[in-house]
Amino acid sequence: MARARYCLILTVLVLQLWSLFTDGAKLRILAFHSFQSTASITCGSIRTWSPAILNLAEFTCLTAPFTEGGGKSWFLRDTNPTRVEEGLAYVMNYMQQTGPYDGVYGFSQGAMMAAFLVAGQDKKMVFAGKSFAGLPPLRFAILHEGGFLRGIMDEAYSTPVNIRTLHSIGQLDSHRPLEEEWPQYFVHPTVVRPVMDHTYLTNKYMDAEIVSTIVNFLKFAAKGAGPEGED
Repeated sequence: MARARYCLILTVLVLQLWSLFTDGAKLRILAFHSFQSTASITCGSIRTWSPAILNLAEFTCLTAPFTEGGGKSWFLRDTNPTRVEEGLAYVMNYMQQTGPYDGVYGFSQGAMMAAFLVAGQDKKMVFAGKSFAGLPPLRFAILHEGGFLRGIMDEAYSTPVNIRTLHSIGQLDSHRPLEEEWPQYFVHPTVVRPVMDHTYLTNKYMDAEIVSTIVNFLKFAAKGAGPEGED
């Protein structure tokens, strides 16, 4: 057991050294915060991640348009949600103005929004008058402790979404049963399970194996492989 842990730590160190000497452009990732939160909190959590990850990707953290409960939200309420159309239009307009992005990252409600974007693109949906086909194509999504928002997003998940996803599911999260169901709606899911409850993903929750999994996921994306590519 100790030898396996040592090998994982050594792998992360090698990946960090490799990333320092890599001149390729970083992946651009648009990040979405959770319910009643802000972009600055999201970026603050991401900045704690291993250099092996951050040397491969740069994150743009966007603040949601609606004020609720002392923070910002992408739509109002997680149960019986309202104003989803306006929230989505806000995000799509931002992406058209500042893109292209290679992928998206989201936590909780932000993960729902991030996943809806890639699922809508895969299905070439038109939602509330907005065509997902008008966005530069996204190649992957990193979804931390999120789930399927039923009712509003049913069409997007009518068949498995053909895009690569990495799902981070907290072992102590009270929402874990819902989160464990989510990967089945994607063709190419990768799953990590940090020991944590429902909170922002920071470096203290990432062991060497999780860091290595995320790095390999991003390295594959950086090769420019499409969703049908194989590991």
